[in-house]
Amino acid sequence: MKAKNTVFIAALYVGLSSFVAAETLYVTGSTAFRASFVGAVVRLMGNSCQAKWTGSGTVTAANQSVFSGSIGGVPLVVNCSWSGSVSGIQSLTNPADIVDSFLSETGLTALTLTGYPLTPTFSPTTNTGTGLALIAGEADIAMSDVFQGSTAFTTPSLIDNTVAVVPFKMVASDGSPPLIDNLTPLMTQLLYGSGKISLALFTGLSTDNLKSVYALGRDNGSGTRLTVMAESGKGALNPVVQYTTTNGTTFTLTSFAGNGGSGSGSGVAGQLAFSTVAATGFAIGYLGLPDSATAVTGGAKELKWNGVLYSAAGVQGGQYTLWGYQHLFVGPAASPNDSAAANAIAGELVVNPGTAGIALGTMNVQRGSEGGLVDLNN
Repeated sequence: MKAKNTVFIAALYVGLSSFVAAETLYVTGSTAFRASFVGAVVRLMGNSCQAKWTGSGTVTAANQSVFSGSIGGVPLVVNCSWSGSVSGIQSLTNPADIVDSFLSETGLTALTLTGYPLTPTFSPTTNTGTGLALIAGEADIAMSDVFQGSTAFTTPSLIDNTVAVVPFKMVASDGSPPLIDNLTPLMTQLLYGSGKISLALFTGLSTDNLKSVYALGRDNGSGTRLTVMAESGKGALNPVVQYTTTNGTTFTLTSFAGNGGSGSGSGVAGQLAFSTVAATGFAIGYLGLPDSATAVTGGAKELKWNGVLYSAAGVQGGQYTLWGYQHLFVGPAASPNDSAAANAIAGELVVNPGTAGIALGTMNVQRGSEGGLVDLNN
């Protein structure tokens, strides 16, 4: 089935003129695509943008962020709480089950963007806003790496704007030996079925039989996890066994009978950047493009998937298959103004999917579901 693009650039400003005051668009969902989403919002707001965000890093790595400015001369606040694709869909379909935590809309400072979309640079690079206490809120839209039908939250049906292709990478921890360079679907099934496997399966050396490679990853609200498990044959919604580490030396089984995991890609990236050695074990995790870049900068290394190293051309041509579609879902609680603002952002993402995605119009192949067959785009 061909992914249907329901958003057009002409929708950028249609309907926004009906705003009479600053509308707030509450956003949740995919941490893998937040860098591209934030870039699109700040690009559309231009010099009018003011912002604040949580954490000590850049705005694209923050789990909560808020932006205020205007799009097409119309005032707009975009308030984000990134939780994961599946959790984002659940927030829209079953809002009573999910408590999304948003920042207040005061205490913002100017935020500028240069180098968009290929090399986006935000200034300031760390948060200078004030008032970072979180308050509960209800999301209007959600970014998702997966189709709604791939989750357990299929009703009510959400408005689906498919905006880009979103690739993923398998990444090995800092210090991993050269022979950890490739992961196959069958090895992934074994790794995430047991939580750890022998280093000897990578090196072929009997002396490595008792040395371990641990599975790191996301919680079950993650679309990245769903896509990787579907692609590997482990099963999109099946339980996995994963570990976590705070130092790269000690690995601890995650909670929820081993089915837990990190709430964000940046969390997994940080764990993979810890230095690891054979005596205590190496680690492997799955990440979107921006978070994998962060991990690699910290010393981790990207792996081949089924013998193929990631490249945009490899995704576009069908040789690299660890990818899905990025969706912007609009929930039933969204007002007409919310929908108009969402369309403006989606239109920008279709044209400029940023550092986390690949433009739909450049793809020579397609697929109908996460882990589905990849065939020519015709």
